[in-house]
Formats: sequence, C-alpha cells, structure tokens
Amino acid sequence: MGSKIIVTDVAGDPKEHPELEEVGKQIADKCKGLPLALKTLAGFLSSKLEVDEWTNTLRSEIWELPRHPNGILPALMLSYNDLPAHLKQCFSYCSIYPEDYQFCKEQVIHLWIANGLVQQLHSGNQYFNELRSRSLFERVPESSERDGGKFLMHDLVNDLAQIASSKLCVMLKECQGSHMLEQSRHMSYSMGGGGDFEKLKTLSKSKQLRTLLPISIQYLYRPKLSKRVLHNILPRLTPLRALSLSGYEFVEFPDALFIKLKLLRFLDLSRTKIKKLPDSICALYNLETLLLSYCRYL
Repeated sequence: MGSKIIVTDVAGDPKEHPELEEVGKQIADKCKGLPLALKTLAGFLSSKLEVDEWTNTLRSEIWELPRHPNGILPALMLSYNDLPAHLKQCFSYCSIYPEDYQFCKEQVIHLWIANGLVQQLHSGNQYFNELRSRSLFERVPESSERDGGKFLMHDLVNDLAQIASSKLCVMLKECQGSHMLEQSRHMSYSMGGGGDFEKLKTLSKSKQLRTLLPISIQYLYRPKLSKRVLHNILPRLTPLRALSLSGYEFVEFPDALFIKLKLLRFLDLSRTKIKKLPDSICALYNLETLLLSYCRYL
C-alpha cells in the first residue's frame, strides 16, 4: 500500500492546494512507508502552505545522507532542523530521560523553567504542545488525564535528542569517564536499592551540574538514599538549579542540606515520608517550585 499525504486548508479542503498534494506524495514516497517518518513530516509540514517550502523539503540533501549509526531518520532531522532555537534547546534537554521512559508534562515544563529555557508555565505549555504536534513527544494512551498524562519519545527520537544535546544531558551510568561528567549539565540516574552512594559519588567530578533527577525504571520497594549522599555529595553540587529526591523513603533531612544550594529553583520532595522541612530550606531564596505531593506525614 502506498503512502499518501493529504493537504488541507483551514476549511479542510485538499483541492485548494493541488501542487502541494503532488509534492506531498513524492515526499511520502521518500519515507518508504515508515509510520514515524510520516507522522513527523506531517507535523513538520502542517504549518507550511507555500509550494517552495514543500519543494525544498523534497529536494533536501538530508534525504541523500547515509543513516546515522543511531538510525536517525532523515524525516526526524528535517523536523529538528526546522525548529526555532528555543524549541531545539527544550527538545534536547529531554534527552535526560532514558528510552521508553514515561515522563510527565508538568515536570518537564518545571525543569525547563528552572534552567532558564522557559520563562513561565504558559510559554512552557506552548513549547511542549508544539513539540508534541511534530510527533517528537507521544501521549501514552492509557495515561490519566488528571495529572496531564504521560508522554514518551520514540527510541529514534530519543537518539536524536541525545545527539542534539551534545552530551550536556546524560543518564548517569557506571564507568562513565571523568570527561563526560565534567561536560554534563543535566543528569538523571536509575534509582537503586543500595542507597546509590557508589553511583553518585562520581558526581564529585561534575563541577557544572544544573539538574539531578532520579529515575524509577524498575519497581523498588521503599528505595533509600544513603546518608553519605545527603551529607557529603549533594551539598557540594552548588550550581544545581533543579533537584529531585522524590520517591526515596526519607523520614528527615539534615538541617544544613540546602545551605550551599542557593541557586536552586526547583525542588521535588514529593512521595517521601518527611515529617518536617529542613531549616536550610529558608536559604533557598531563588526557589520557585517546591513539590510536596503525597507527603502524608508532613
């Protein structure tokens, strides 16, 4: 079955643009029937109603380039290259999430704001929806409407985001070189069952870290965070703008935990068992977002 792109105007009439429809068929043929390529290009071309814009897409040299080792499709590259600079930054930041990870729209926007990529929630919502309209973010069908839903990136889209981030956004893994840690600005890591000190002690090599985000990839019953992380590692990460400790089974924090984290703008302590906030939270005069949902003992 052949691929087909239908071009419509505001009234939904494809006959208004016969030239675009013909060029669209040729572009669809270049996608070789791949659904992801077709979806991405549909979002990319939906706002372009000039024949020259479609013709330039058809004749782009990107179609002739060999596939990237990661398998990046030309259609994805065309869509990414067409993004304005501010959307490229927001998209590449999302490479902090691992493949197949379901993330919340609200969290993404708050992290963008904390790192100066977006100024306010309204703008963040617009940016997110624009990336979604280009099929760079996909809604998880069974996710709840109550929390805004869950989203994910196709594996190839995730690969593209990682390339675009130029290693500034990484998933912390064992045996990462010191150069990688020094270069990274935004980092996530998989929550473990042993307190995560061995994993996080390497952050002493990271001097410019702006985001630290634990990721729950597999179900863990009451994951804990080592006291050595709370006392010896986190207080040294003074450039942090965004920090999440959500999901760890805390009862209390060291009172002096946040004294040196004066640049922190986003702090997520939700889903913990804390009974009171540490005294040093008063030192966070740049803090804009504090999440305390499901802190039943607070």
